[in-house]
Order: sequence, then structure tokens, then C-alpha cells
Amino acid sequence: MGAPEEPPAASIQALRSAHDPRTLLVTIRGVIARADAARLGDEIGDLLRATGAELVVCDVGGVIRPDAVTVDAVCRVRLTALRLGCRLRLRHASSELVELLDLMGLCDAAEGDSDLEAERQAEEREHALGIEEECDPRDPSA
Repeated sequence: MGAPEEPPAASIQALRSAHDPRTLLVTIRGVIARADAARLGDEIGDLLRATGAELVVCDVGGVIRPDAVTVDAVCRVRLTALRLGCRLRLRHASSELVELLDLMGLCDAAEGDSDLEAERQAEEREHALGIEEECDPRDPSA
């Protein structure tokens, strides 16, 4: 048997939104290593300066094994965006990443009119946000 396959290193892809040219769509995938955190912040900073975007929508659904280093990368990206007058919205954040952000006190900042907004990714057996189950008011277990 060969060595176990290593998960892919962090990669970033970016494009401008076809619907709103002031929005930069960024996808981050793979395992984020400590060295990647600063690089991701720098790359997004370069993209923001080049495009003049006002909002960065960062799809983090492809991030593998989010941990404190992942939160560090998100914070660096957020700080870079703030310094350039942009807002950051995380899209498809796993429940693990949302829990880490919350544990570190960063999800409270993600609510309301903040510069950081997080959208969770629905887990298996979990309903997507905004969908409610119907219940029978006569059912005592409801």
C-alpha cells in the first residue's frame, strides 16, 4: 500500500460578479497552512486594489479541515478588506468554521450591519437556513 494521499494545499480563484462589478467573488479551497494565511490576505489585497471592488464574497465551502489557522486566514482577509474600504461576506462556511469563528468571538461581529457576514453551509440531515418544518399544533410533541 502507498502512502495516504495528502489533501490539496490552499488555492484561490477570483472573478468579478457579472451582476455587480463592485463585487469580487473569491473561492478558497484546500487545507490552509500557516504560510497560506498571509499569502491569501496579500492576494486578495492585490485583487481588491486592481478591481476597486467594495464587497468580497468569499466561498469557503471547499476549505478542508478548518482550524485556528483557517480563522487566522479569514481574519487576515477581513483586515485587508477593511483597510481597503471593503466588506467581506463568507459563503458556504462549514459548521466547523462557523463554530470556530463563534468560539473566537468573531461571529457576533458577523451579524447585522457588520463588515463580516457568514453564511453557513447546510450539513447532512440539517435543513437549510430559512426553511421551517410544519407542525401540527394538536401534536403534544411539537
